[in-house]
Amino acid sequence: MLLVVDVQERLTAAMAEDARSLVFRSIGILARAAELLEIPTFLTEQYPKGLGPTDQSALCHLGGARRFEKTS
Repeated sequence: MLLVVDVQERLTAAMAEDARSLVFRSIGILARAAELLEIPTFLTEQYPKGLGPTDQSALCHLGGARRFEKTS
């Protein structure tokens, strides 16, 4: 399985631009590989009410991912 953990707007905003770009590029590559290999994809969000949803730049690659919200 592919598990993408806590790539949320408020967290990615704190990253340097080059690091953020690399993360989103890597997520795209991994998501495409998972799709081609028919590997299930999941994503988690740590307290989305406070930290916001998964960043759109990551979410555009993870359309079919099953989402889990965490509070601890």
